Amino acid sequence: MLAKYIGCFFNKSEVLEIAKNFGDERLAKVIENPHVTFWYMPEREFFNLYGERVNVTVIGYGNDGKNEALLVELSSDNEEINELISKIKVKHITVSISLDGKAVDSNYIEYEECEERYKLVGVFGAFRTTGEVYLGEGDTDDYDS
Repeated sequence: MLAKYIGCFFNKSEVLEIAKNFGDERLAKVIENPHVTFWYMPEREFFNLYGERVNVTVIGYGNDGKNEALLVELSSDNEEINELISKIKVKHITVSISLDGKAVDSNYIEYEECEERYKLVGVFGAFRTTGEVYLGEGDTDDYDS
């Protein structure tokens, strides 16, 4: 299996710009490839979906000193992606983690709803076991819409 996880990937600078609305300080390790994980260690690839756009609205923020993350809502024009979205328990984008933090623990932090909503467009893809993000044929590793 080539995919370590599949998900919706974002432009790092756009995620950091939104996170600034909640404070200027990031934790020790900023996430290089910010994303919403759809499926960790997937049983199959989703080549037909890679490259599809996903609309995202930031609805909350959390930071417990170990994990900093944005709580989000997601939707797609693709029904298969929407079905995958419906199976995600805590829809979030980890922004940064402490030196001993683990991104997966963003599932367990307490989020506060934010008054202002922020919009992002992500790209459905895979994080490979090689450490690279794959967004489909013609992949430019560019998450901009």
